[in-house]
Amino acid sequence: MATDFPDKSFDVALLTAVIEHVPAPEKAVSEAGRILKQGGILVLTSPDPFWEHLATVVGHLKDGQHHKVMTISQLSNLIKQNGFEVLKTKKFMLSPVGMPFEFLVEKWIRKLNFSFILANQLVISRCRDINV
Repeated sequence: MATDFPDKSFDVALLTAVIEHVPAPEKAVSEAGRILKQGGILVLTSPDPFWEHLATVVGHLKDGQHHKVMTISQLSNLIKQNGFEVLKTKKFMLSPVGMPFEFLVEKWIRKLNFSFILANQLVISRCRDINV
């Protein structure tokens, strides 16, 4: 997944709801590392594999619409293997379509340690200087 941007061009790269759509996720993350300045931030989101599977089974998503859906741990490892420092991981969104009081409900879900039921995953990372 190559882009035409010069090396070290950006302070921030967003891969929000993208990584599961590309056939080679490692190439997408590597490309983000190439175009980010040292210390640049990569924000990546992806659906949780359980909810992805359930959405496919009930017909909300077409089978095969996503290439690979990874757990938050797999996403973190992918990012680390490509020269990033993981700053934060978090599950978010109770409903993929939004709902009234969603932020308040999510706050209580986290307080009760039920984050596993949230539908999406967030990984925020920093591009390290590979020459250090």
